[in-house]
Amino acid sequence: MAVYTKIPRKDAVAIAKAWRLGAVESFEGIAKGSVNTNYRLVTERGTFFVRLDETRTREQVEHEADLVAFLAGKGFPTPEPLVDARGARVRELLGKPLQVYPWTKGEDYPAEEYDRAHLAEAGRALARLHHAAKEFPATLPNRFGLVATSARWARIRKKAKIPAGDRAEIDAAVAESSREPAPPGPRGIVHGDWFADNLLFEEGRIVGVLDFEAAATDHLTFDVATAVNALCWKPSTPDRFDPRRVDALVDGYAKGKGPAALDSAALSFWLRASALRFTVTRVQDFRLRTSALRVEKDYRDFLRRLRFWSTPARRRAAR
Repeated sequence: MAVYTKIPRKDAVAIAKAWRLGAVESFEGIAKGSVNTNYRLVTERGTFFVRLDETRTREQVEHEADLVAFLAGKGFPTPEPLVDARGARVRELLGKPLQVYPWTKGEDYPAEEYDRAHLAEAGRALARLHHAAKEFPATLPNRFGLVATSARWARIRKKAKIPAGDRAEIDAAVAESSREPAPPGPRGIVHGDWFADNLLFEEGRIVGVLDFEAAATDHLTFDVATAVNALCWKPSTPDRFDPRRVDALVDGYAKGKGPAALDSAALSFWLRASALRFTVTRVQDFRLRTSALRVEKDYRDFLRRLRFWSTPARRRAAR
């Protein structure tokens, strides 16, 4: 979430009218995140989340809306996009797909503040998602999968304003990911972005899961690996990934009977693939794009994770 496109107040009034939300009281940009333009809309009927999609087509956004509605229908705790006066969940504003969501209860915490109970709950919730999405009828292409990440890096590597040593390290990781086949394991719908700012807690339980923008059909272990990379890294500790924190999350997923492969070979592969994916997209989003309002995210945070999991000893002992 960020602000790349400034939405005038007159358009906020038009949005409120189109979705029958009543008179606008306030409309302000949200700095969190990296990809889309997001606003907090307060009207006489309550508080709402407005998202203008900066990168996807309307068809792609509608596929996400279908998935979210499906999950909500299965009882999974994620807010559905609201339907406007014409019965549509997606409109266009300034040539870009627009959605409006109810503001979701709960609070997000920085990953560094997660204790092992939070991590276990994050694992259980991810297992619950994988089960809830099992019967989703569509296959969603992964814009952030292994092939897409390699292609993305090929497009941006020359323009990326990063040190030559970092560029060479990413080159090597992309080349290796292209040579090494993905280990076997179940596929299904992955969230693709299991980060702390997408998980809302209330009294120790996750009551809201946000942002299915990166959801796709892929290896389920990728989601577990992303959760480990996003939630278990501790910059302040010498070992970075305290094994007890990783175990808490992965055991929570296993106790939730999550179907992903959790053997060391699968986890090792996808921990590296996930770290590479976010290294490359952060180079693109934060070194090649500018925003009027956002929280900057350093690609080197995930390059360090990639480096950590790429040492031979860590590959053998990923779990």
